[in-house]
Amino acid sequence: MKLLLKIFAGLLALFIAVIGFVIATFDVNQYRGQIIEVVESKTQRDFTIDGELGLGVSLIPTVVVEGVKFGNADWGSQPEMLTVGRFEAQVALLPLLSKNIEVKRLILNDAKILLEKNKQGKGNWELSLVESKPEKKQSEASADTAPGALPALDISEVSINNAALTYIDNVTGTTQSVVINELSVETGGFAKPMNLVFDAVYNEIPININGTAGSLTSLADNKNFALDLKVEIRDIQAEITGAVDKPREAKGLDVSLALQMDSLKLLAELSGHELPDAGPVNVSGKVTEKGGVYTIHSLMAKLDSATLSADGSIKDINKLSGINLKINFDVPFISDLSELAGTDLPKLGPLSLSGTISDKGAGYQANQLSLKLAETDLAGEAFIDISGERPSLSAKLNSNVIDLIPFMPEEEKKTV
Repeated sequence: MKLLLKIFAGLLALFIAVIGFVIATFDVNQYRGQIIEVVESKTQRDFTIDGELGLGVSLIPTVVVEGVKFGNADWGSQPEMLTVGRFEAQVALLPLLSKNIEVKRLILNDAKILLEKNKQGKGNWELSLVESKPEKKQSEASADTAPGALPALDISEVSINNAALTYIDNVTGTTQSVVINELSVETGGFAKPMNLVFDAVYNEIPININGTAGSLTSLADNKNFALDLKVEIRDIQAEITGAVDKPREAKGLDVSLALQMDSLKLLAELSGHELPDAGPVNVSGKVTEKGGVYTIHSLMAKLDSATLSADGSIKDINKLSGINLKINFDVPFISDLSELAGTDLPKLGPLSLSGTISDKGAGYQANQLSLKLAETDLAGEAFIDISGERPSLSAKLNSNVIDLIPFMPEEEKKTV
């Protein structure tokens, strides 16, 4: 048995050495012209490889391509649709014996991708591929492809550096751009969790993501997908932890969120809506989803000195219907809300408001209302109707004490 093992080990070493010798002596550059000719004839676009085209020798052979340029459509704004400084792929040799493709590392450096639509709505990515052979009959094609099976593919690491993607829509006259300074995905394989590093700029807005996420297999199979991410968008910081039971449908959420920003102005720039320059802002809480119903657990939002807490559920998140939320709002002085309101408010307080909010018809109903402002207290229910040109408010309230003195002019306060 030992002798057989030694012979087998010797043969394996010889086999690997032979493959290594073939790889080391094989000059892929001799096929450069043929590769370029095939791509150009198939796509009717210019295609060049200005740099190296080679193979590195080891048990993990490395394919390297440098200086790739792929031509744009004849109506495009730039000569090239795609340029690549360097592409590198490390493929494990031994798994190929069992018809498995195991990519240890993919590297893409200095890539520029230009996607654009002309005024007629045609994209430059729409290629008119030229068939080199007549199409086979369906029976013949099935006979050729039926016996074989696709090889298993696994990728352990992806690294993208200094890549730029620009999208120009000449139909709408809009341009969007993403510059990826660094994108790194490390995993033990498609079935293993991913370690993520993402440093990019989207339309001049810096975005940074670090953390771990579930496996690509879970995402593809629409199964439980874990999240543990730290996100920075300009000066907004967020932490997302938890899992999504069906990630492709955003169903079965069980996610905790913590968010902080210096001002609502930052959120206004991202959303494209006008918001007051108020802050700082801190938000934390947990959201779960089951059967289409979203439940909010211990949501806590702080804006400057004001605090809002909420618990409850929303049945239709898109239409904001089926709302049943219990809220509490506290602020030391109403004047602390001046920036949010966009006008100067009196320095009255403390203010405390609680109740249950639900949607009703064309408006929103507030039940179990309780309001306290300094010495004044109010309780009851209210309804806001938003169906008309202007919202209307109706309420049924009772009070033990209504103190109007804080609302009186200073001259009249002295006579009371």
